[in-house]
Amino acid sequence: MNKKQKLILILLSFALYVSLGLPDSIVGSGWPVIRKTFSFSLEFVSVITTLSLLFSLISNFAYVKLSSRIQEGTVIFMSMLSIVIALIIMLLAPNGLIYLLSIPFLGLGQGAIDVAVNTIVARNFSGKIMNFVHAFYGLGVTLSSMAVALSIRMTSSFRLAVLLLLFLHTLVLIFFLSRKSTFSAHENAQKKSKSAKVRLSFNNWLFPLFYFLYSIEQVFSLLMASYLVYCSYEAAFAALVTGVFWFALMIGRVFSGFLLDYFKAESFIVMLLSLSFVGTLLISVFPLGAAVLIGLGFSGLYPTVMTLPHRYFPDNLANKLVAANVTAASAGIFLMPIIFSGLIALTNLGFFAWIFEFSFLMLFLVGLLMLRFNKKAKVA
Repeated sequence: MNKKQKLILILLSFALYVSLGLPDSIVGSGWPVIRKTFSFSLEFVSVITTLSLLFSLISNFAYVKLSSRIQEGTVIFMSMLSIVIALIIMLLAPNGLIYLLSIPFLGLGQGAIDVAVNTIVARNFSGKIMNFVHAFYGLGVTLSSMAVALSIRMTSSFRLAVLLLLFLHTLVLIFFLSRKSTFSAHENAQKKSKSAKVRLSFNNWLFPLFYFLYSIEQVFSLLMASYLVYCSYEAAFAALVTGVFWFALMIGRVFSGFLLDYFKAESFIVMLLSLSFVGTLLISVFPLGAAVLIGLGFSGLYPTVMTLPHRYFPDNLANKLVAANVTAASAGIFLMPIIFSGLIALTNLGFFAWIFEFSFLMLFLVGLLMLRFNKKAKVA
Protein backbone atom coordinates (compact mmCIF):
# COMPACT_ATOMS: atom_id res chain seq x y z
CA MET A 1 0.00 0.00 0.00
CA ASN A 2 1.49 3.36 -1.05
CA LYS A 3 1.44 6.58 0.98
CA LYS A 4 -1.62 7.97 -0.81
CA GLN A 5 -3.62 4.81 -0.13
CA LYS A 6 -2.55 4.85 3.52
CA LEU A 7 -3.63 8.47 3.87
CA ILE A 8 -7.02 7.67 2.33
CA LEU A 9 -7.41 4.68 4.66
CA ILE A 10 -6.61 6.87 7.68
CA LEU A 11 -9.16 9.51 6.59
CA LEU A 12 -11.75 6.78 6.00
CA SER A 13 -11.11 5.38 9.48
CA PHE A 14 -11.50 8.85 11.03
CA ALA A 15 -14.74 9.41 9.11
CA LEU A 16 -16.10 5.96 10.01
CA TYR A 17 -15.44 6.49 13.71
CA VAL A 18 -17.10 9.91 13.61
CA SER A 19 -20.13 8.23 11.99
CA LEU A 20 -19.99 5.49 14.65
CA GLY A 21 -20.35 8.11 17.38
CA LEU A 22 -23.05 10.14 15.62
CA PRO A 23 -26.10 8.05 16.67
CA ASP A 24 -24.85 7.32 20.20
CA SER A 25 -26.21 10.42 21.92
CA ILE A 26 -29.64 10.40 20.30
CA VAL A 27 -31.28 8.13 22.86
CA GLY A 28 -29.46 9.53 25.90
CA SER A 29 -29.65 13.25 25.12
CA GLY A 30 -33.02 13.07 23.43
CA TRP A 31 -34.76 10.61 25.76
CA PRO A 32 -36.97 13.17 27.58
CA VAL A 33 -38.45 14.19 24.21
CA ILE A 34 -38.40 10.69 22.67
CA ARG A 35 -40.28 9.09 25.57
CA LYS A 36 -42.85 11.89 25.54
CA THR A 37 -43.34 11.49 21.78
CA PHE A 38 -43.94 7.73 21.99
CA SER A 39 -45.34 7.51 25.54
CA PHE A 40 -42.44 5.41 26.83
CA SER A 41 -41.72 5.18 30.55
CA LEU A 42 -38.62 6.84 31.98
CA GLU A 43 -37.05 3.46 32.78
CA PHE A 44 -37.64 2.06 29.27
CA VAL A 45 -34.40 3.70 28.10
CA SER A 46 -32.51 0.84 29.80
CA VAL A 47 -34.43 -1.68 27.66
CA ILE A 48 -33.50 0.17 24.48
CA THR A 49 -29.84 0.40 25.55
CA THR A 50 -29.78 -3.31 26.38
CA LEU A 51 -31.30 -4.28 23.03
CA SER A 52 -28.80 -2.12 21.16
CA LEU A 53 -25.89 -3.71 23.03
CA LEU A 54 -27.21 -7.23 22.36
CA PHE A 55 -27.47 -6.64 18.62
CA SER A 56 -24.04 -5.02 18.67
CA LEU A 57 -22.66 -8.15 20.35
CA ILE A 58 -24.29 -10.34 17.68
CA SER A 59 -22.64 -8.19 15.03
CA ASN A 60 -19.26 -8.43 16.80
CA PHE A 61 -19.48 -12.23 16.81
CA ALA A 62 -20.61 -12.40 13.19
CA TYR A 63 -17.92 -10.09 11.82
CA VAL A 64 -15.08 -12.63 11.70
CA LYS A 65 -17.11 -15.14 9.70
CA LEU A 66 -18.56 -12.48 7.41
CA SER A 67 -15.20 -10.89 6.66
CA SER A 68 -13.73 -14.29 5.80
CA ARG A 69 -16.38 -14.76 3.11
CA ILE A 70 -16.81 -11.26 1.70
CA GLN A 71 -14.57 -8.21 1.52
CA GLU A 72 -14.19 -6.01 4.59
CA GLY A 73 -15.24 -3.02 2.52
CA THR A 74 -18.52 -4.77 1.70
CA VAL A 75 -19.12 -5.58 5.37
CA ILE A 76 -18.55 -1.92 6.27
CA PHE A 77 -20.89 -0.77 3.51
CA MET A 78 -23.63 -3.15 4.70
CA SER A 79 -23.11 -1.92 8.28
CA MET A 80 -23.29 1.75 7.31
CA LEU A 81 -26.40 1.04 5.27
CA SER A 82 -27.91 -0.63 8.35
CA ILE A 83 -27.30 2.55 10.37
CA VAL A 84 -28.85 4.67 7.61
CA ILE A 85 -31.95 2.44 7.71
CA ALA A 86 -32.07 2.84 11.51
CA LEU A 87 -31.92 6.65 11.25
CA ILE A 88 -34.62 6.70 8.56
CA ILE A 89 -36.90 4.59 10.79
CA MET A 90 -36.23 6.94 13.72
CA LEU A 91 -37.00 9.94 11.55
CA LEU A 92 -40.28 8.63 10.15
CA ALA A 93 -41.57 6.43 13.00
CA PRO A 94 -45.27 7.22 13.62
CA ASN A 95 -45.36 5.28 16.89
CA GLY A 96 -43.18 3.64 19.50
CA LEU A 97 -43.36 0.16 18.02
CA ILE A 98 -42.00 1.34 14.66
CA TYR A 99 -39.33 3.38 16.48
CA LEU A 100 -38.13 0.23 18.25
CA LEU A 101 -37.52 -1.42 14.87
CA SER A 102 -34.59 0.97 14.42
CA ILE A 103 -32.67 -0.51 17.37
CA PRO A 104 -31.65 -3.85 15.75
CA PHE A 105 -30.44 -2.05 12.60
CA LEU A 106 -28.47 0.45 14.72
CA GLY A 107 -26.85 -2.21 16.93
CA LEU A 108 -25.94 -4.52 14.04
CA GLY A 109 -24.43 -1.67 12.03
CA GLN A 110 -22.38 -0.16 14.84
CA GLY A 111 -21.05 -3.50 16.09
CA ALA A 112 -19.56 -4.52 12.74
CA ILE A 113 -18.07 -1.09 12.01
CA ASP A 114 -16.40 -1.06 15.42
CA VAL A 115 -14.66 -4.40 14.80
CA ALA A 116 -13.83 -3.58 11.17
CA VAL A 117 -12.17 -0.23 11.83
CA ASN A 118 -10.22 -1.56 14.82
CA THR A 119 -9.01 -4.51 12.75
CA ILE A 120 -8.00 -2.43 9.74
CA VAL A 121 -6.23 0.29 11.74
CA ALA A 122 -4.48 -2.21 14.03
CA ARG A 123 -3.26 -4.15 10.99
CA ASN A 124 -1.95 -1.18 9.03
CA PHE A 125 -1.03 1.60 11.44
CA SER A 126 0.62 2.46 14.75
CA GLY A 127 -0.88 3.03 18.18
CA LYS A 128 -0.64 6.76 17.47
CA ILE A 129 -3.16 6.56 14.63
CA MET A 130 -5.36 4.18 16.62
CA ASN A 131 -5.59 6.71 19.46
CA PHE A 132 -6.50 9.47 17.02
CA VAL A 133 -9.20 7.27 15.45
CA HIS A 134 -10.81 6.66 18.84
CA ALA A 135 -10.64 10.37 19.62
CA PHE A 136 -12.78 10.97 16.52
CA TYR A 137 -15.48 8.78 18.04
CA GLY A 138 -15.74 11.40 20.79
CA LEU A 139 -16.16 14.04 18.10
CA GLY A 140 -19.09 12.08 16.67
CA VAL A 141 -20.76 11.79 20.08
CA THR A 142 -20.23 15.51 20.72
CA LEU A 143 -21.75 16.46 17.35
CA SER A 144 -24.69 14.16 18.10
CA SER A 145 -25.33 15.80 21.49
CA MET A 146 -25.14 19.27 19.93
CA ALA A 147 -27.55 18.24 17.17
CA VAL A 148 -30.07 16.91 19.69
CA ALA A 149 -29.83 20.09 21.79
CA LEU A 150 -30.30 22.26 18.68
CA SER A 151 -33.23 20.16 17.49
CA ILE A 152 -35.06 20.36 20.81
CA ARG A 153 -34.48 24.10 21.10
CA MET A 154 -35.71 24.82 17.55
CA THR A 155 -38.52 22.28 17.13
CA SER A 156 -39.16 20.71 20.57
CA SER A 157 -38.55 17.38 18.84
CA PHE A 158 -35.67 14.97 18.28
CA ARG A 159 -36.42 14.44 14.58
CA LEU A 160 -34.44 17.41 13.25
CA ALA A 161 -31.38 15.99 15.01
CA VAL A 162 -31.97 12.61 13.37
CA LEU A 163 -32.27 14.34 9.98
CA LEU A 164 -28.99 16.21 10.53
CA LEU A 165 -27.22 13.02 11.62
CA LEU A 166 -28.68 11.13 8.67
CA PHE A 167 -27.26 13.80 6.37
CA LEU A 168 -23.81 13.62 7.99
CA HIS A 169 -23.82 9.83 7.97
CA THR A 170 -24.82 9.81 4.29
CA LEU A 171 -21.87 12.11 3.51
CA VAL A 172 -19.53 9.65 5.23
CA LEU A 173 -21.13 6.79 3.30
CA ILE A 174 -20.63 8.61 -0.01
CA PHE A 175 -17.00 9.35 0.89
CA PHE A 176 -16.51 5.69 1.77
CA LEU A 177 -18.05 4.47 -1.49
CA SER A 178 -15.88 6.85 -3.50
CA ARG A 179 -12.76 5.36 -1.89
CA LYS A 180 -13.92 1.79 -1.25
CA SER A 181 -11.34 0.44 -3.71
CA THR A 182 -8.63 1.44 -1.23
CA PHE A 183 -9.55 -1.59 0.88
CA SER A 184 -8.60 -3.97 -1.92
CA ALA A 185 -4.98 -2.93 -1.55
CA HIS A 186 -4.69 -4.69 1.77
CA GLU A 187 -7.60 -7.14 1.53
CA ASN A 188 -5.89 -9.12 -1.22
CA ALA A 189 -2.81 -9.41 0.96
CA GLN A 190 -4.94 -10.76 3.79
CA LYS A 191 -6.98 -13.22 1.73
CA LYS A 192 -4.68 -16.16 2.29
CA SER A 193 -4.27 -15.55 6.02
CA LYS A 194 -8.01 -15.22 6.55
CA SER A 195 -8.64 -18.66 5.12
CA ALA A 196 -6.46 -20.36 7.76
CA LYS A 197 -8.27 -21.40 10.91
CA VAL A 198 -6.60 -20.48 14.18
CA ARG A 199 -7.33 -21.00 17.84
CA LEU A 200 -6.53 -18.65 20.67
CA SER A 201 -4.15 -19.93 23.33
CA PHE A 202 -4.51 -19.25 27.06
CA ASN A 203 -2.04 -16.38 26.74
CA ASN A 204 -4.05 -14.94 23.83
CA TRP A 205 -7.24 -14.94 25.90
CA LEU A 206 -5.62 -12.47 28.29
CA PHE A 207 -6.31 -9.80 25.64
CA PRO A 208 -10.13 -10.25 25.59
CA LEU A 209 -10.12 -10.62 29.40
CA PHE A 210 -8.32 -7.29 29.63
CA TYR A 211 -10.98 -5.65 27.46
CA PHE A 212 -13.80 -7.22 29.45
CA LEU A 213 -12.35 -5.74 32.65
CA TYR A 214 -11.63 -2.44 30.89
CA SER A 215 -15.40 -1.90 30.75
CA ILE A 216 -15.28 -0.62 34.35
CA GLU A 217 -14.72 2.65 32.48
CA GLN A 218 -18.47 2.62 31.76
CA VAL A 219 -19.26 1.68 35.36
CA PHE A 220 -17.32 4.71 36.59
CA SER A 221 -19.37 7.03 34.37
CA LEU A 222 -22.65 5.34 35.38
CA LEU A 223 -22.22 5.07 39.14
CA MET A 224 -19.62 7.66 40.21
CA ALA A 225 -22.15 10.51 40.39
CA SER A 226 -24.58 8.40 42.43
CA TYR A 227 -21.76 7.39 44.76
CA LEU A 228 -20.77 11.01 45.32
CA VAL A 229 -24.36 12.03 46.11
CA TYR A 230 -24.51 9.08 48.54
CA CYS A 231 -21.36 10.53 50.14
CA SER A 232 -23.19 13.88 50.60
CA TYR A 233 -21.67 15.76 47.67
CA GLU A 234 -23.98 18.07 45.72
CA ALA A 235 -25.63 16.59 42.63
CA ALA A 236 -24.24 19.37 40.42
CA PHE A 237 -20.69 18.59 41.55
CA ALA A 238 -21.28 14.87 41.01
CA ALA A 239 -22.41 15.55 37.44
CA LEU A 240 -19.36 17.76 36.89
CA VAL A 241 -17.07 14.92 37.96
CA THR A 242 -18.62 12.61 35.36
CA GLY A 243 -18.30 15.28 32.68
CA VAL A 244 -14.65 15.90 33.56
CA PHE A 245 -13.99 12.15 33.34
CA TRP A 246 -15.36 11.96 29.77
CA PHE A 247 -13.50 15.10 28.74
CA ALA A 248 -10.22 13.71 30.13
CA LEU A 249 -10.89 10.43 28.33
CA MET A 250 -11.45 12.16 24.98
CA ILE A 251 -8.61 14.68 25.16
CA GLY A 252 -6.31 12.02 26.61
CA ARG A 253 -6.58 9.97 23.41
CA VAL A 254 -5.27 12.90 21.41
CA PHE A 255 -2.32 13.35 23.78
CA SER A 256 -1.72 9.59 23.82
CA GLY A 257 -1.35 9.64 20.05
CA PHE A 258 1.44 12.19 20.29
CA LEU A 259 3.14 10.61 23.32
CA LEU A 260 3.48 7.27 21.54
CA ASP A 261 6.15 8.97 19.40
CA TYR A 262 8.34 8.98 22.51
CA PHE A 263 7.44 5.77 24.37
CA LYS A 264 7.21 2.11 23.47
CA ALA A 265 3.62 0.88 23.47
CA GLU A 266 4.22 -1.61 26.30
CA SER A 267 5.87 1.00 28.54
CA PHE A 268 3.14 3.50 27.75
CA ILE A 269 0.42 1.00 28.72
CA VAL A 270 2.07 0.40 32.11
CA MET A 271 2.34 4.18 32.60
CA LEU A 272 -1.37 4.61 31.85
CA LEU A 273 -2.34 1.80 34.23
CA SER A 274 -0.16 3.35 36.94
CA LEU A 275 -1.73 6.78 36.40
CA SER A 276 -5.20 5.24 36.66
CA PHE A 277 -4.18 3.42 39.85
CA VAL A 278 -3.29 6.71 41.52
CA GLY A 279 -6.69 8.02 40.41
CA THR A 280 -8.54 5.09 41.96
CA LEU A 281 -6.91 5.85 45.31
CA LEU A 282 -8.39 9.38 45.18
CA ILE A 283 -12.03 8.43 44.46
CA SER A 284 -13.19 9.03 48.04
CA VAL A 285 -10.89 11.89 49.05
CA PHE A 286 -10.45 13.93 45.85
CA PRO A 287 -13.11 12.81 43.32
CA LEU A 288 -12.39 15.54 40.77
CA GLY A 289 -8.71 14.63 40.66
CA ALA A 290 -9.67 10.96 40.46
CA ALA A 291 -11.86 11.66 37.42
CA VAL A 292 -9.00 13.46 35.66
CA LEU A 293 -6.39 10.77 36.37
CA ILE A 294 -8.66 7.80 35.63
CA GLY A 295 -9.93 9.49 32.46
CA LEU A 296 -6.42 10.25 31.24
CA GLY A 297 -5.16 6.83 32.28
CA PHE A 298 -7.94 4.90 30.57
CA SER A 299 -7.87 7.11 27.48
CA GLY A 300 -4.99 5.44 25.68
CA LEU A 301 -5.45 1.89 26.97
CA TYR A 302 -8.21 0.70 24.64
CA PRO A 303 -6.66 1.91 21.35
CA THR A 304 -3.02 1.20 22.22
CA VAL A 305 -3.56 -2.38 23.41
CA MET A 306 -5.66 -3.01 20.29
CA THR A 307 -2.58 -2.56 18.07
CA LEU A 308 -0.47 -5.15 19.90
CA PRO A 309 -1.89 -8.38 18.36
CA HIS A 310 -0.76 -7.33 14.88
CA ARG A 311 2.71 -6.60 16.25
CA TYR A 312 2.94 -9.92 18.08
CA PHE A 313 1.17 -12.48 15.88
CA PRO A 314 0.44 -13.47 12.26
CA ASP A 315 -2.44 -11.59 10.66
CA ASN A 316 -4.93 -14.46 10.78
CA LEU A 317 -4.52 -14.82 14.55
CA ALA A 318 -4.29 -11.05 15.09
CA ASN A 319 -7.52 -10.40 13.16
CA LYS A 320 -9.37 -12.96 15.25
CA LEU A 321 -7.92 -11.51 18.43
CA VAL A 322 -8.93 -7.94 17.61
CA ALA A 323 -12.49 -9.11 16.92
CA ALA A 324 -12.47 -11.01 20.23
CA ASN A 325 -11.22 -7.88 22.01
CA VAL A 326 -14.04 -5.70 20.69
CA THR A 327 -16.60 -8.40 21.49
CA ALA A 328 -15.25 -8.80 25.03
CA ALA A 329 -15.40 -5.02 25.53
CA SER A 330 -19.04 -4.98 24.39
CA ALA A 331 -19.85 -7.93 26.67
CA GLY A 332 -18.23 -6.07 29.54
CA ILE A 333 -20.24 -2.92 28.86
CA PHE A 334 -23.36 -5.10 29.03
CA LEU A 335 -22.46 -7.27 32.05
CA MET A 336 -20.20 -5.17 34.26
CA PRO A 337 -22.91 -2.68 35.36
CA ILE A 338 -25.08 -5.67 36.31
CA ILE A 339 -22.22 -7.19 38.33
CA PHE A 340 -21.52 -3.91 40.11
CA SER A 341 -25.23 -3.32 40.79
CA GLY A 342 -25.50 -6.81 42.30
CA LEU A 343 -22.49 -6.29 44.54
CA ILE A 344 -23.76 -2.88 45.66
CA ALA A 345 -27.20 -4.41 46.36
CA LEU A 346 -25.49 -6.93 48.66
CA THR A 347 -23.66 -4.13 50.48
CA ASN A 348 -24.47 -0.47 49.80
CA LEU A 349 -23.41 2.32 47.45
CA GLY A 350 -20.74 3.39 49.92
CA PHE A 351 -18.71 0.32 48.90
CA PHE A 352 -18.49 1.49 45.27
CA ALA A 353 -14.96 2.88 45.66
CA TRP A 354 -13.69 -0.41 47.15
CA ILE A 355 -15.39 -2.55 44.48
CA PHE A 356 -14.01 -0.32 41.74
CA GLU A 357 -10.54 -0.46 43.28
CA PHE A 358 -10.60 -4.25 43.39
CA SER A 359 -11.85 -4.45 39.79
CA PHE A 360 -9.14 -2.09 38.63
CA LEU A 361 -6.42 -4.11 40.37
CA MET A 362 -7.68 -7.16 38.45
CA LEU A 363 -7.41 -5.11 35.22
CA PHE A 364 -3.89 -3.99 36.16
CA LEU A 365 -2.78 -7.57 36.92
CA VAL A 366 -4.29 -8.99 33.72
CA GLY A 367 -2.66 -6.16 31.75
CA LEU A 368 0.80 -6.96 33.15
CA LEU A 369 0.34 -10.70 32.50
CA MET A 370 -0.92 -9.96 28.99
CA LEU A 371 2.21 -7.96 28.19
CA ARG A 372 4.55 -10.42 29.90
CA PHE A 373 3.39 -13.67 28.33
CA ASN A 374 2.43 -12.39 24.88
CA LYS A 375 5.68 -10.47 24.57
CA LYS A 376 7.45 -13.83 24.99
CA ALA A 377 5.26 -15.21 22.21
CA LYS A 378 6.51 -12.45 19.90
CA VAL A 379 10.12 -13.38 20.49
CA ALA A 380 9.51 -17.11 20.13
